[in-house]
Amino acid sequence: MYRFLIIFLTLSLVLGFTQIANAVEQDELVRVSNKFVCTCGCGNMLIGDCSCEKANQMRKVIGAKIDSGYSEEQISDELVSIYGLAILAEPPKKGFNLMAWIMPFAGVVAAGGLIFYSVRIWTDRRKERMDHELTKSEEEMDKYTKKLEKELEDWI
Repeated sequence: MYRFLIIFLTLSLVLGFTQIANAVEQDELVRVSNKFVCTCGCGNMLIGDCSCEKANQMRKVIGAKIDSGYSEEQISDELVSIYGLAILAEPPKKGFNLMAWIMPFAGVVAAGGLIFYSVRIWTDRRKERMDHELTKSEEEMDKYTKKLEKELEDWI
């Protein structure tokens, strides 16, 4: 009876650790494969998300590389050497590709500056127009005030 219990517990532990190891491997495969874009032309989906046959083959290749002990960088370098930079889900942060990281932020800053400058010009023009209208109305008031004073003098 005790033998049966010991064998049962040992098998449970071994199978449990195997399941944990498989889950860790699966997580690693998903994490690495989501750094690459599927090359089948199904809409630039990530390899981890695409369900086409090409993505399945690439996941198997990446899984085999992970099992062989390849690092993420080695896997990435090998896939880039085969498929080019287009396979990367995000461009590398160096050289000309650095522009893909900088330009969105620079565009937002430039657009904000343009909006600020445009609003400032718009308000300055409005202010000038209002000042001109006030000056014009003061000149008219002076004209009518003089005319009123002249009529009052004539009447008195």
